[in-house]
Amino acid sequence: AALPRVQCGEARAALEAFAAEHVEAEEAHLAAVAAVVAAPSERSWMPATSFGWVLGFASTAGRGARGMYITTHAVESFVEEHYGDQIRQLSSELQEGVLSPKEAYSELLALLQGACADEVHHKEEAAARAVHELKYAAVDKLHFALVYWGSRVGAAVAKRI
Repeated sequence: AALPRVQCGEARAALEAFAAEHVEAEEAHLAAVAAVVAAPSERSWMPATSFGWVLGFASTAGRGARGMYITTHAVESFVEEHYGDQIRQLSSELQEGVLSPKEAYSELLALLQGACADEVHHKEEAAARAVHELKYAAVDKLHFALVYWGSRVGAAVAKRI
């Protein structure tokens, strides 16, 4: 959605490469989790492309590359917290010995830690690319807040579905 709004060829190519790398990583995470988390009761019934896709598309379509980077920074900030919560809980339960088979849950923990590291990298890269300009400060803060809190609400809804 953001690519057509980017006039500079170099900036468009940079955004396209950023988006392609990000999509590739997300697809790898989804495939890895699907391979490890096999029980339907342990998965969300809300498709990953529903709420978040609409929020992400809408917030980038009108703001071009800047919108894409702000959106990515906001979403990945939430995702880092979300993974962190899961990693802490899983680590604690593994240490307490309440999960069996331990090897499978250890594999899931390693998967979550790797995925979280990827998301932090995306967050930091997006923040660095969204060069802060005073004239956009208020709009960027509002954009970030809407996407961040939208991500939190979407995850909360997905837990209940």
